[in-house]
Amino acid sequence: MTNKTITLYTKSTGCQPCNLTKRKFVDVGIATKDENGHLISAIDGVTLKVYDVDKEENRKLAEELAHQGITSVPVVMLNFALEPEDAVPCDYWRDFRPDLIGALANQLTEE
Repeated sequence: MTNKTITLYTKSTGCQPCNLTKRKFVDVGIATKDENGHLISAIDGVTLKVYDVDKEENRKLAEELAHQGITSVPVVMLNFALEPEDAVPCDYWRDFRPDLIGALANQLTEE
């Protein structure tokens, strides 16, 4: 499997869809938590990057997303195409999408 990257843009607090997305990533086996409670990839060959756009160190990322017309999180971006069985292939989505997270887990574990 070639190296795949999943980038997750969230808020650190006060965002229920963000919290649900992070939890679902763990529940389906895409992510696990490190000793500091941060999400890390649980799948070999997959890099997981998580950016809390409400933190000062990620302010430029939040501005870049806004420039692209993305003003709400969570946002999941992939450097590859997700090909769910019952949906159009995509390389990103917004909001809490348990269906796409499940399809992503299936695709990554089948490769």
